[in-house]
Order: sequence, then C-alpha cells, then structure tokens
Amino acid sequence: WSQGRGVARGAERIGVDEVDLLLPVARGYVSDGAGKVAVTIHHGSPFAYCWSVGDGAQKGPVLRQDGWKVGAMFRGPGPEFEATCVAISPDGQFACVGTRGGVVF
Repeated sequence: WSQGRGVARGAERIGVDEVDLLLPVARGYVSDGAGKVAVTIHHGSPFAYCWSVGDGAQKGPVLRQDGWKVGAMFRGPGPEFEATCVAISPDGQFACVGTRGGVVF
C-alpha cells in the first residue's frame, strides 16, 4: 500500500522532507472478516494504524494509549512499547496490540 499523495502535500505544508513523514516498514498486518478494515504495526513504533482496505489508505485513527502524542516528530514512549503483534475482531471494531515489553493494549 502507498501512504498516498497526502504525505507529499503534508510534508510540503509543514516544511519537511516527505521521507520524514513515511511510516517505518510494516511489522504486522491484520484485516477484519469482511476485508474492509486493516490494522498495521510498524518496526520501531508503538502505534497501530487503521486503514481502509478499499482505498488502500490510512484513514482511521492511530491507535495509542491516552497521553501519547502522535506526529512525525514524536517516536513514542520508549522501546519497551514497540508494537510487536496485532489482532482485530472479526467485525473490525476492536484491535489489540502487543508490545515488546509484554503489555497488551
């Protein structure tokens, strides 16, 4: 999947290189039973990203714990919270993310 033309526009808007906004390499991918929603986790990141499968675009929320900032310049709370596994409910309404430190959110 592409992260879309929106990445280039966003980078230009905030004055950074496009590569600075790209997500790291995907570590895990899972989709719901209907194949409409997917969740990905990425190498070195504590966040999980919701995608619209039909569009192949990141449209949903960024899954994170309350208090964690989300942005190109924030890389997360620490390496023990790096997302290492993900599961999604059959209807696509719920996802669980496991971390390197053994915590499941």
